[in-house]
Amino acid sequence: MKLFHDYKAISFPTFWSRHTSKVINEVLNKKSKSYATHHDIFLRFINDKLFKGQGVLNKEFRRKGKTYPDLLIPSKTEGKEYEIIELRTHTSELKYLRRELNKREEIFAFSDYLYFAYFLRRVWKEKNEILKAHDCIYYLVIISIPKTTEKIPINELEAVIKMGA
Repeated sequence: MKLFHDYKAISFPTFWSRHTSKVINEVLNKKSKSYATHHDIFLRFINDKLFKGQGVLNKEFRRKGKTYPDLLIPSKTEGKEYEIIELRTHTSELKYLRRELNKREEIFAFSDYLYFAYFLRRVWKEKNEILKAHDCIYYLVIISIPKTTEKIPINELEAVIKMGA
C-alpha cells in the first residue's frame, strides 16, 4: 500500500496487565454501572499515566445536546493554553474503530485529539506455565488520532491504524 500522508502524529500508547488490571478492578468495583462513571475512571487513568496528572478533567454536570471536553491537556502550541482530548473506550478491540472514525468531523469540530482506547486480550498458552498468576492478561491500547488526520480518506487512515495497532 502506498501512503500519501504523514502519519507520524498518530501514536499508540499501550499499558500492560499490571496497570490495566487496576483500572479494570476500579471499574468493576464501582457500584454505579453508568457509562459516564466508567468513562471518568478511564479519563483519570489516561491523565495520570500519559500526562502525569497535568490534564484537567471536566466535572461539569452534563446536559443533553451540549458538548463538553473530556480532558484538557497543556498545549505544546504557542498561543494556545489547552488542547482538548475526546476519549472513546471500547472493549471489543478494533471492532468499532471505523464507526468512531466516521464521526471525525463532529469530534474534531470541538476536540484536538480523538483517543480510541480498547482492550487487547492475551491468553496464556499452557496452564502449567511458570507465570500462571493470571489466566489471561489484558493490554489497554490507546490510539491517539490528531485533528490533522481529519481530511485523510477513511479507508487509508483505518488501514494505517490497523497496521500500527
